[in-house]
Amino acid sequence: MRAENAAGVTAVILAAGASSRMRGRVKALLRLKPPWSDTPQELVIERIGRLLQGAAVARIVVVLGHHRKAIAEAAGSFAVLAVNPDPDRGMFSSVQVGLEVAMGVSRPPAGILVWPVDVPLVSSLSLDLLLDCGILEDPDAEQLALPALRSDPERTGHPILLSRATARRLRGASADSRLDHALREARPTITRVLVKDRFVMVDLDCPEVAADHAFLDEG
Repeated sequence: MRAENAAGVTAVILAAGASSRMRGRVKALLRLKPPWSDTPQELVIERIGRLLQGAAVARIVVVLGHHRKAIAEAAGSFAVLAVNPDPDRGMFSSVQVGLEVAMGVSRPPAGILVWPVDVPLVSSLSLDLLLDCGILEDPDAEQLALPALRSDPERTGHPILLSRATARRLRGASADSRLDHALREARPTITRVLVKDRFVMVDLDCPEVAADHAFLDEG
């Protein structure tokens, strides 16, 4: 199934981090175990790209920083590549680099999907529900949509969908901020998209978690 509103969306994949907790492995380049991989040992960055292409998202931007050459080789076939010159400033600095590329076109997209690379196991259904949640019907209103567990709607995850107006607001915020702080200051209307998919909250940020889903010796 393809999301009806995906053609008006640019996705920004955040892949600039140092993967410091992964003990020498790069999260974006972990090879996934079945059933997560569509092909034998599909890379994390490839799976996210495949889901976005399957949803017919109009454009994909990958923000690079640490390990940029290796990740660029894996993502260059399906994405526009952007480089955060100082990724150690934190994730929000990468968000802003991605927004600059995504919005810096003659006709900015209706929405920006922000997807951290270390949350790669989201289902295609959850992605479609998020893209079709309705906030893009009025892209110039400050809105935010994020997946929430149907069993506990206060528990939310990734990726998140920004309306064009919210993306503009974040683009102009201080780069030294955090994403959650910048969103709190922007005060967009929030839509929680209820999903049954617990993997919107599963972050492959350390070997102990990643080992259940990826081949760590292939890192």
